[in-house]
Amino acid sequence: MIELRDGLEVLRTRGELVWMSDEHYFFLNPRLPVEQVRDQLEVLHAGAPLFFERERESFAQGDPASTRGYLFLLTSGTTSQQGSGLKWVVLSKHAFLTSARAVNQVLDADAASFGSFSDASEDRWLLLLPDFHVGGLAIRARAYLKGSSPIVLTQWRVGEFIDAMMKYAVTRVSLVPAQIFDLCQNEVRCPPSVRTVLVGAGALAPSLFERARALGWPIRMTYAMTEACSTIALTPMGSSEFHVLPHWEIRGGEVICLKGESLLSAYILRDSGGAITTFDPKIDGWFKTTDRGLLTGHSLQILGRAGDLIKIGGEKVEMSRLNQILEGIRVRLGWTTDLALIPFPDERLGHVIHLMSDSTLSASQYEQLRAEFDSQVLPFEKIRQWHRVDQIPRTPLGKLMMQDGLRAVAHALRQ
Repeated sequence: MIELRDGLEVLRTRGELVWMSDEHYFFLNPRLPVEQVRDQLEVLHAGAPLFFERERESFAQGDPASTRGYLFLLTSGTTSQQGSGLKWVVLSKHAFLTSARAVNQVLDADAASFGSFSDASEDRWLLLLPDFHVGGLAIRARAYLKGSSPIVLTQWRVGEFIDAMMKYAVTRVSLVPAQIFDLCQNEVRCPPSVRTVLVGAGALAPSLFERARALGWPIRMTYAMTEACSTIALTPMGSSEFHVLPHWEIRGGEVICLKGESLLSAYILRDSGGAITTFDPKIDGWFKTTDRGLLTGHSLQILGRAGDLIKIGGEKVEMSRLNQILEGIRVRLGWTTDLALIPFPDERLGHVIHLMSDSTLSASQYEQLRAEFDSQVLPFEKIRQWHRVDQIPRTPLGKLMMQDGLRAVAHALRQ
């Protein structure tokens, strides 16, 4: 527990989260090195009072206590960096519950339309995602609104996961692509109680999606982010087309822009000069994301991150598309090796494509992988070099941390 300066507020990090209260909570990855934890808490300790001071006026206007509690989370996107590069995101409990209510309504309406159950309140969520990630807290909020608590598993093991799903007749669960891969590799069929499997935290290769569907897993892909209290859009069952949730206003284009009650209240960070600051990134209520998208009515096509679009010799290349091709090959071959493509700086071409793998990839496997990948891409998109590292830097949910990956490659080249 941390008591902030001037006795303004108290932030809690332990104990049961109370949604309808004015208590505030912060969440950290317990596996982070002590130095990083100390640095992040220093930023929070200095920045939270600044945020609360700014919010005092709205508190004085008689807002009900249930809307005054805040949750503090660190960003966890693919471009996140360790240490001081991370931002604290300030999210109100009201925003979380608004998002949870919208997701519950969509999932209930979907299930009811297929006659799959008569009482939506019978939902039982299984929680595998950590509380320091927005997805884990979102599940807790959805379950809370249904008057229940999720069944919690603290680690991923296929056997234990299926045992829990069967024992508690779980109806809904949220997984990441790596977990779907493990289920398919083990030919695990979906338990009969399951109504929805939400899959986020990265693109799911079409071949893996089809394998999971063949095993009966009712997958719905999600488009979500920390700044939006999790979910922005969902795909209908068996579809790859995202439908925007009804509580959002959205604009597509070079970058997706959002407006709605589930947006963040502020960022807290240390700027390049070392000063700790808090600010609201919204402009007239609109939040500018780092994702590109095409909006048609309420349907949203995700085109990748703005930073995913690079140029090789003047040609535009989308890294997310190349990584999806790579993942499709890995799934087809049945490999568990961790793989990632990175755009490596090149003086002549701007960038070239390098492959990064963990230490389990052999030279013969690399040649096989490279030949198959190169046959599916344009000449300038071919893999130019391979780097084997002890471990590919990823977030706890498996997203590639690109800057850390580039540093790992640079270190490998120096060896």
